[in-house]
Amino acid sequence: WAATGSDKTALVRIDFNAINRNHEPPKVEIQSVKVLGENVCWYNLKSEDRRQKSEENQKNPADSTVNYVDSLSLLLAQFNAFGKSVPQELLDSQRTKFAGIQFDGITAFYPLPKKLVLPYKFNHISFNYNAIELARPYLVKYQYMLEGMDEDWSAITTKTDVNYTNLSEGTYTFKLKALYTGASAKTGGDWSEPITYTFKVLPPWYRTWWMYTVYGLLLVAIIVFIVWWNGRRLRAKAKELTEEVRKATKEITKQKDKVEEKHKEITDSINYAERIQRSFLATTEMLDKYLGVTSSADEGGVSRSERNYFVFFRPKAVVSGDFYWAGELNNGNFAFICADSTGHGVPGAIMSILNISSLEKSIEKETEPHAILNTTRKIIIERLKKDGSVEGGKDGMDCSLLVINKDRTQLSFASANNPVFIVNPNRTECPVNSLPFGEGRGGAEFKPDKMPVGKHDNDAESFTLHSTMLKKGDVIYALTDGFTDQFGGEKGKKYMIKNLKELLLKIAHLPMLEQEQKLAEEFDKWKGSNEQVDDVCIMGVRI
Repeated sequence: WAATGSDKTALVRIDFNAINRNHEPPKVEIQSVKVLGENVCWYNLKSEDRRQKSEENQKNPADSTVNYVDSLSLLLAQFNAFGKSVPQELLDSQRTKFAGIQFDGITAFYPLPKKLVLPYKFNHISFNYNAIELARPYLVKYQYMLEGMDEDWSAITTKTDVNYTNLSEGTYTFKLKALYTGASAKTGGDWSEPITYTFKVLPPWYRTWWMYTVYGLLLVAIIVFIVWWNGRRLRAKAKELTEEVRKATKEITKQKDKVEEKHKEITDSINYAERIQRSFLATTEMLDKYLGVTSSADEGGVSRSERNYFVFFRPKAVVSGDFYWAGELNNGNFAFICADSTGHGVPGAIMSILNISSLEKSIEKETEPHAILNTTRKIIIERLKKDGSVEGGKDGMDCSLLVINKDRTQLSFASANNPVFIVNPNRTECPVNSLPFGEGRGGAEFKPDKMPVGKHDNDAESFTLHSTMLKKGDVIYALTDGFTDQFGGEKGKKYMIKNLKELLLKIAHLPMLEQEQKLAEEFDKWKGSNEQVDDVCIMGVRI
């Protein structure tokens, strides 16, 4: 309580808490606007025009229409921008650095530019702000947004400054509001009315309307010039071409005869090479003898429909890098191979003959599949050392070499990059060291060694010997990668090994001739109009 000395109100009660209690939302003010992160004395920039006019008025006082520079206002503006009076050199440098910035005037209390227009090179603007809150200023929170850039208000913050960089051209409005978070008797938790500040960023000179006009005119001029120049050039060319066509027609007719003659020579040579290569492949007589079903009614051999094997052989060209070969070993067992030589066409065919001759040399002493491939690899590497390269040729083959014993009860094989499959729906157990596939439909896969028969980082390592007992009804498949690598189908993708294994599961029960036909139909259907990418060779043998 307090005495007033009045006969009407002798005592007055004072509520100090009410005095410190905020009753209205805080009033927020933008205190400064920075460009490129620098404080700017806006009055200094505006006073340059006035200074120039003042100097003119001093020379001709009779025409004076502008007062001299308001030194006090300029000094106050310096304190607002820099917190102190600054040398004239700094003011002059700011006028030079920020030349081109436009604004209509300066606000009264806090010197802010009105209707600010920034050239594109000054598209970095900052705002400093604060709330007028005498009771507890530390309890004031803020939210802001920049219309034209932000979609919503910022998160609530106690920061009193914000930066916007790399602004695109356009008109922007900075909005700011404050919230007093302390206890308030009247309006606790009310946001202040947002204050706004609008400014504009000009486009760079190369995105102005007049530059777009220039671009359009230049484009039209270029098109006109190109049309004119091409017309002039084409008319001259047409005259030259008429004469050249006449001469070329005569020469083409002459060359056509030569090309046809050469083509015939090349075709004859390739066909002759194909006959030579085919003489190296496994003969039908040998395959019939060891893999076919002997027919007492036909002493001449085994009819195709009775054969317990097939060879689906589809070279990319007339001659092929893929090949199939067979031979009887010294111990009486039968060996056959499905192989993919390096390359295709004529180079692949030459390589296949080298590979076959190396195999034939190897089986003179070796009878086990892995030993045959080891010896074959040594022969190939030794022969290709003479190819003229520094390290010797790295060509060779990927293959599966399979050996069946005399009574057809055991299979042993070695594989270089190409797998071997055995399919028999009647098998209850998967062969040893194989991976099952087909979910109980009798598919078994033997993984190959990841190295070729030829020069390789691991060519000192021996190939792996696989051995498994055969059962009646087993169908053995050996293959190269030509079928699975063929592009086709609706999406133009590779056929892939997964699809081939599924196809083999579906056709394994069919006679071998029908299996070959199914493979051919599936390959042609998948390939469609696409080019064949590689030679194809698949061998199938039924036990």
